[in-house]
Amino acid sequence: MFSGFSFYDDEGSLILMSRWLMDGHSVYGEFNSIYGPFYFLYVWTAHTLLGGSASHTTARLIAVVPWVLTCVVTLGYTLRMTRSRAAALVAWIVVLRALTFFALEPGHPQEISMLLVVALLAAGIRPNPSNLIAAGALVAALFLTKINLGVFAGAALLLVSVSSLPAGRARNVLIGVMGGICVAAPAVLMRPLLGTGWVQVCCTLLTLSIAPMVAVLAAGKPEGIPARRQWPPLALGFAVCAALVIGWSMSRGASLYAMAQSTVLANLTQSHSWTIPLELGIAGILSGVAGATVAAVWLYGVRGRAFEWLRLAVGAAALLAILANQPHIAFAVALPFLWMVLLPGVQTTPLWPRCILAAITVMEAMSVYPVAGSQLRFTTVLLAIAATQMVYDSWTVLGRAAIWSGESMRRAEKAAIAVVLAAYIWSAGRALTNYLHLAPLDLNGTSGVHIDAADRNTYHWIVSHARGSCDSLVSFPAMHSVYFWTGMVPPVYPDVDGWQAYTNAGRQSIERRILSSPRACVLIVDKLMDFWLPPGDENKVTLLAFIRENFTEAYGRDGFHFLVRKH
Repeated sequence: MFSGFSFYDDEGSLILMSRWLMDGHSVYGEFNSIYGPFYFLYVWTAHTLLGGSASHTTARLIAVVPWVLTCVVTLGYTLRMTRSRAAALVAWIVVLRALTFFALEPGHPQEISMLLVVALLAAGIRPNPSNLIAAGALVAALFLTKINLGVFAGAALLLVSVSSLPAGRARNVLIGVMGGICVAAPAVLMRPLLGTGWVQVCCTLLTLSIAPMVAVLAAGKPEGIPARRQWPPLALGFAVCAALVIGWSMSRGASLYAMAQSTVLANLTQSHSWTIPLELGIAGILSGVAGATVAAVWLYGVRGRAFEWLRLAVGAAALLAILANQPHIAFAVALPFLWMVLLPGVQTTPLWPRCILAAITVMEAMSVYPVAGSQLRFTTVLLAIAATQMVYDSWTVLGRAAIWSGESMRRAEKAAIAVVLAAYIWSAGRALTNYLHLAPLDLNGTSGVHIDAADRNTYHWIVSHARGSCDSLVSFPAMHSVYFWTGMVPPVYPDVDGWQAYTNAGRQSIERRILSSPRACVLIVDKLMDFWLPPGDENKVTLLAFIRENFTEAYGRDGFHFLVRKH
C-alpha cells in the first residue's frame, strides 16, 4: 500500500476533496463529486478518527482497513459456504492478490464499495429478517457511494428474491419481468457506445452470462419464501440507511437537488464521454456462446460428470488467471459459466446464498463499462470468490463419485493449505523487499511512502522549481498531489473528479484567478494530457488555449514542463 505512485493521480484529487471536506466545506454545495454521500461520510469518519488531517499517508492508512476487512469477510464467508479451511484460505489468498489494485488509487470509493459488496454476500447466507435488513442497508450504502454498483446489486437482490417466491403465477410473472430487465441491462447501459467494437463484444459477453443465470434461476425449484418475509425487511434497511446518510449530507449544506445532479444526472449524461476499453476480441464472444450453450444443454436435462469437470476447469483457470494478474482472462473465462454456482455440491448449502453469489457477481460485472480500469479488478474479486466455490463443489462431487479416494482428498486439502500459507509468506517477503529497495518520497504528507528513485528525483525537481519560481501554481491537467507537496493548495472549486472537469466554467474561472499573479506558474504533464485529454478533444473549451496564449515554457524534465508568464 505504501509502495509506488500512479501517474494519473486519482489519489491526489481524492485527497484534495477530503481536505476540503475536513476543512468544513460542503460537498454538493461548494464542490461537486460524481461519488455519493456515503463515501464522504466514510471519509469524514475515517479522517476524524485519525486526527482530521488529509494527506497521502492518512489516505493509505485508511485504505488498509477495507483491504484487510474484505479479506477477513471473504475468509469467513467461504468457510461458511464450503466448511473447508482449504477453500477458505484459497479464496483469501486470491482475493488478497486481487485487491492489490487498491494501492494504485488509495482513497478511492472502490475500497469501501468492495467491502460493502462482500459484506452483502455474507448477509446473503440466510434470508432471515436481520440479514435482509442488513442487505437492504448495504445496497443503500452502495447506491450512495457509486450509484451503478448500488443499482446492479439491488437488481441482483430483487432477481433472487422473486426467484425464491412460492411457485405460482405471481412468481412466474415477476421473474419474467425482473429477468428480462437484467438480461436487457447491458444493451440499455451501453447503448450510447454500441457502435464501438469493444463495447459490442463486452455487451454480448455480459448478456450471454446474465441470460443463463436467469434461466437456471427460473427453472430451479423455488425455496417458497413469501414476499412479506423478504421485502419489508429489505425496504426497511434501505430506507433507514439512506435517510441517515442523506440527512448527514444535508446537515453539512448539501441539497437533494445538488446531490442528484452530481451523483445521478452527471453520471447518466456524461459517463460515456471517457472510456478505457476492455479488449476481449472474438474470444469474449466465443466464451459467452460456450457458456450459454452448456447452460442450454443442462436445462434440457442432460447430466453427467462432464459438467463437474468443466466447472472444476473453469474455476481453476479463473483463479490462476487472477493470481497471474490477468483479470481480463478471468473475466472472459469465468463470467459465462457463473450459472454453475447454482448447481448443487456435496455440502447441503441452501440455494439462496448460491443465488446471491451468482447474481451479484454477474450483475456487478457491468461496472467494467465504460471504464475498464480498476473496475475490471473490482469484478475479479467477486469472480475469485465464485470460482473458489465452483472448484470446491466440483472437487467434492467428483470425490464422492470415487474419482479419487477420501484419503487423497484429505491430503490434497492439507497440501492446499500449506501451499496457500507458503505463497502468502513468499509474497509478503517479496513485497517488503520491494518496499525497502524503493526510495522514500519524503515530501509533505508522504511519510512512509516509497517510490522509484528516478520518479522521486523528478517530483523533488518539480517541488524545488515551484517553490523557487512561483507564488501560485496550476497543474494542467491537474496532478493534484503537487499542490500538497508544494504547499500551494488551491481554493475550493466546483469540479475535481467529474467526467468533464476541465470544461467546467467555474473551475476555469478560479484557475484563471490563480494564474493572474505575475509569478504564477503552470505545470504541464505530458502523460496526463494524453490520459485526460485524448485525441479528438482539442476542440473542447478547456484552460489550454488561455495557457498557451499567456505562458511560455521555462524548464522541462521527463515529460513535465514548467511554464511562466510571458513578458
